[in-house]
Amino acid sequence: IASGGQADVYGHNDVIVKIMHDQSLLIKKEKIKELSVLTTSEVVKPIEYVFEHNKPIGFTTKRIVGSYVLTELTSNTFWQKHNITADIIKQLCENMQKVIQFVHDNNCLIVDNNEFNCLISKLNLKQPFFIDVDSWQTKSFPADAIMDTIRDWHSPNTFTRLSDWYSFGVLMCRLFIGIHPYKGNHTKYGKDIKERALANVSIF
Repeated sequence: IASGGQADVYGHNDVIVKIMHDQSLLIKKEKIKELSVLTTSEVVKPIEYVFEHNKPIGFTTKRIVGSYVLTELTSNTFWQKHNITADIIKQLCENMQKVIQFVHDNNCLIVDNNEFNCLISKLNLKQPFFIDVDSWQTKSFPADAIMDTIRDWHSPNTFTRLSDWYSFGVLMCRLFIGIHPYKGNHTKYGKDIKERALANVSIF
């Protein structure tokens, strides 16, 4: 299905198999256990290891068949083609909010909550699914990666529930308005998201 810097992703029926290029980066068994408390179907968490010659080389997750990547919903063309209204986006945002709150209530953090790590059901555009869960932060396993576009530059290397909500706010701005809150051109700051975020110079 896809190939990235860390893994190749395969799909078969209702199962996704993620094979790591570097097995040292494979999610630990203890972290799979800590993520198992996230029992809502919207969280597509690791299930079990995949083995080759009795050595774990990857893991399985549930496959979400028939979905869009969240970033697709930020386009006016997509809205027009699929008859999307602000009310649909509002309900999608509320459902995402509930999932994030559930994650926090179970002492986990998403951290890299970017527009490519959330899938939206084609059958129900209000239904989100959160993927790349193996990179989330749990009690014993801190996260160390986040996309710069959703990073809170006032606290760039500190990940908390508030930093998760900051990233969520960026995504909501993109969904409702179609642009990142610190994008666009500015006479003083140009197009530098980090510089504008630090100066609190948003599109508003």
